Amino acid sequence: MRRNVTPQRLRRRILALIVCLAMVFSCLPSAAINVPDGNGQNPGSPLPYAVTDNMLAGAFTGDYTVDQDAGSLTLNKTEGNNHAVSEVTADAFILEADITFEDGLDAGFLFGATDRNNLGVDWYAIKIGPSQVRLFSDNGSYNLNQYGSVPSGTFDNGNYKVHFKLAVTEDNVISAYVNGQAVLSYQYDAYHGGYLGFTGYFCQAKFENIILRENTELPPQENEEPLTGWTGSPTVDPYTGAVTVTNNQGNNHVLSETKANAFTMEADISFLEGGDAGFLFSTVNRTNLGTDWIGIKATYSQLRLFDEGNQAALDVRKPIPDGAIVDGKFHLKLNVDADGNIKVYLGGSADPLISVQYDEYVAGYVGLTTYNCTAKFENLRFYNNDPVGFTTNLNGIHSVSGNWSLTTRGYRGNNTGLGDAYAMFTDTVDGSETFVFEGDMHLENSNGIGGLVFGVKNPDSPTDEWYCINVGKRWGTQAKMLKNMGGTEIWNKQRGLTQAEIEKKDYHLRLEVLEGGTLNYYLDGSLIGTYVESDFAGGTFGVMTNGGDVTFNNVNYYKAKNPRITDMSLSGAALSEPYAEGKGEYLAVADKDADAVGITLTADAAFALSVNKQSAESGKAVSVPLNDIGYTSIAIKVEDPVGHISRTLPSGCARTRMYPPSMTGDIAPSSTSPPNTLL
Repeated sequence: MRRNVTPQRLRRRILALIVCLAMVFSCLPSAAINVPDGNGQNPGSPLPYAVTDNMLAGAFTGDYTVDQDAGSLTLNKTEGNNHAVSEVTADAFILEADITFEDGLDAGFLFGATDRNNLGVDWYAIKIGPSQVRLFSDNGSYNLNQYGSVPSGTFDNGNYKVHFKLAVTEDNVISAYVNGQAVLSYQYDAYHGGYLGFTGYFCQAKFENIILRENTELPPQENEEPLTGWTGSPTVDPYTGAVTVTNNQGNNHVLSETKANAFTMEADISFLEGGDAGFLFSTVNRTNLGTDWIGIKATYSQLRLFDEGNQAALDVRKPIPDGAIVDGKFHLKLNVDADGNIKVYLGGSADPLISVQYDEYVAGYVGLTTYNCTAKFENLRFYNNDPVGFTTNLNGIHSVSGNWSLTTRGYRGNNTGLGDAYAMFTDTVDGSETFVFEGDMHLENSNGIGGLVFGVKNPDSPTDEWYCINVGKRWGTQAKMLKNMGGTEIWNKQRGLTQAEIEKKDYHLRLEVLEGGTLNYYLDGSLIGTYVESDFAGGTFGVMTNGGDVTFNNVNYYKAKNPRITDMSLSGAALSEPYAEGKGEYLAVADKDADAVGITLTADAAFALSVNKQSAESGKAVSVPLNDIGYTSIAIKVEDPVGHISRTLPSGCARTRMYPPSMTGDIAPSSTSPPNTLL
């Protein structure tokens, strides 16, 4: 970062400016941050700058109200954009504030403006809305339009106040944080510094506790993940993400919902009462810890790494170096790899204070711990160092539209602000083939859509013609199978999501395609719908999002055999019509005085057969008891054990001796399974 402008250097620059005035009409100060005093002059005071001391002292453009005593600025609601641009310029910096949305929900920071009095389109903005954070410029030639997801629950229960943070590095990495969680990080090589300000769109927003400072932080990495879902009852600052673990007169363990193998975890820890705190990891059961966990804890006198259940094998203690803990505050960093190499750093040192290899190490949940102590964990950061993990047997996944990346959790489409966005494989399938296409999907945001696409006619332009099975929470909440051509939905089969399905984030989607174009969609094993697309021509596979932050994994294709029963015969009953392959249901009438019916199926030896969940063999009869009164429902199932495609034939058998003549006619089978359904 360039040095701040001192008064002596400033006088020299003013002299240079006078000499060169004929050649230079305007320029931005060369310091990383320049803040005027109340008279519009730059005092060259040390960083960091508190805006309540400097930034609000100058003039702003736009429609706003400043409360100097409270150190706040309120953007008034206008019909469209409202930019309040200060006299402060910055290159690499951090700007953060508590934002209260008083009317509307679309506001944030403006930066990099070249001319504060005549903005035009030469500026950047980072704004927070109901579900997404957007980094953009109105200058079309900048090609800047990136999105991140607002953390779940941010605006729950009528809360419209957030802590918003913008960080820009000297390497032009622009990052955004909401309530302490990193939501967006993007390297924009064409970035340039400029004036800073506040911006809103049809929105009245109040900015408080505003801080502008030099950026000495590393931007969030691709493998950085927030730690959430704490057990116990820690206090979590909704605006900074700081976690306080209280003194409960003994051990107080709080575990996150993150399970890790290879990782890095670090935090600034403050002893508020007592002095014994640190991290937990390798925890087998997060709600019932027992002794299956490893701890790294610091006191004022020692740093201790130990396996609670096997201290004879791991119990390392090191004295605290001078100056590592100052006024009860220190930085603790833990690095663990998959081979059990554990390194612990204290006080910002580049050299580990503890470095051991522990063969008994296993992956587990990570968390925080105190003993007879209240401690505050700030700037808590966690990095998942497991190898990039996208499992698929398909080839050539690549982005066609939207923002896609390989992560440790799978193939991620971070497309919260976009419409349909696609990533395509290079594999195609013929329309005559029987196959399964399935995958796991994590839908992070509460108003997005994600799905598997297939039958894509032109993989370079998927919207021309495509099929999809998806989970949607953007326009209603439903699971849907559909065909779309040129932006028009041709047909769909769907059902509404249950409340439990709405609240969850992880789903398993499965498509089964039978001969004749029978398409079946299953969500978490439950049939969503069946559609016969007799002219299905096959096509290319892919994944898609619409307004979603979605991660896919275990996306696989299997060529399967079409499950077939070539013949069926009965004893003790007679079919109402001869067996014909392809018919979806059968009816039978039991012989007089028959108490059971024998069913003999004929099928390829590669298929698995069952009758009312009883295992069956081709050519051997299975006996099914009949109900004394009414009809007996019989489910006959044939399955390909490789692709797990199955066909269920709902059948019914009536006992005529129990019924008057008026009730011995056609029998409607008692089954919820549609014909040709794959279970």
